[in-house]
Amino acid sequence: MTRMALPTPTLPTARLRLRPFGDADADDLFALHSNAYVLRYWDGPPWRERVRAGRFITACRQMAQEGTGARLAVDRAGDGSFIGWCGLTRWNPDYRSASLGYCFDDAAWGHGYATEAARAVLRWAFGTLDLNRVQAEADTRNVASARVLEKLGFVREGTLREDCVVNGEISDSWVYGLIRREWRPSSEPGARPSIEQNVLVQTSYGLVPVGWVQSALRVPGDAPNQRNGAPRAWIRFNEQVAEGAKDLRPGDEIVVLTWLHLSPRDELSTHPQGDMSQPLTGVFSTRSPNRPNPIGLHRARIVARDGLRIEVDALEAIDGTPVVDVKPAIDPPA
Repeated sequence: MTRMALPTPTLPTARLRLRPFGDADADDLFALHSNAYVLRYWDGPPWRERVRAGRFITACRQMAQEGTGARLAVDRAGDGSFIGWCGLTRWNPDYRSASLGYCFDDAAWGHGYATEAARAVLRWAFGTLDLNRVQAEADTRNVASARVLEKLGFVREGTLREDCVVNGEISDSWVYGLIRREWRPSSEPGARPSIEQNVLVQTSYGLVPVGWVQSALRVPGDAPNQRNGAPRAWIRFNEQVAEGAKDLRPGDEIVVLTWLHLSPRDELSTHPQGDMSQPLTGVFSTRSPNRPNPIGLHRARIVARDGLRIEVDALEAIDGTPVVDVKPAIDPPA
């Protein structure tokens, strides 16, 4: 197996900054890994010697040099404070597989930071490496960590019985897996709901996004009901579809199809545009994002291009929305 160096990236997100570890992180790192409460479900005991932090940082650099993975420090963007780390290890280019791991200070729990950081690492990994499978493990008592993995799209595949013994305490671990074809750049709660209505028969079809939206709109409530008032936005294509996007140019009028992943899928009627004074109307007669298959249809004009990204003049989709197709716009005949 031939390995190449894998430089540790710097990854900004809406609230965080992921970066390579430095020697100055040793104190914060030791405080994190010596906290027995934080590590109560870890696969090893808390650190007792500060030298462990230095070894950890050295191992991170060696990992990058040997091309076996990337482990990143996570800072809160607002105040620059260190809150934990997230990384991809055991990268095997032959099997196209790697493992995901993370550890966060208890003061940072409950804010979605672990999900946000892990999503950034996965987005980088799937976009940079010929990665097909990511595996993660969680102590069966660590329900919060299991929830993070499930929000990212991981599927629980089994249980490793009595696989850890820490300070004489035996525990089981859940094994989770995420396959490239199942990866969504933004897999929030509600991304994989099911329809439970007797009048509908659900049949599954594979739908793999070709890219995702990069926008200043962060939550569904920020998005305008129609194109009017929508900000400029970027569409970032996956490397696997670069050939298909090569001829898109500034000035082109296009139709963008998105998967509105945060929209409820069990609504069949709605008040148009959220106006409660209007009567309930079947969703197929409206442009409501809440519908059995929440596909967004957006007409836009390309105003700039930057490698695998195109900028459009207006797009009412939030940041991270999966893009499922792009087509040229065709005006109806006169």
